[in-house]
Amino acid sequence: MCIRQAMDSDFDQIWPIFNDVVSAGDTYGYRT
Repeated sequence: MCIRQAMDSDFDQIWPIFNDVVSAGDTYGYRT
């Protein structure tokens, strides 16, 4: 597995995953 920094060209593939996680409303970046 090669882990690299996301590029602007990756947006269309990353956005649906990120959007689903955030929209669920049960994931927080900071302690609440």
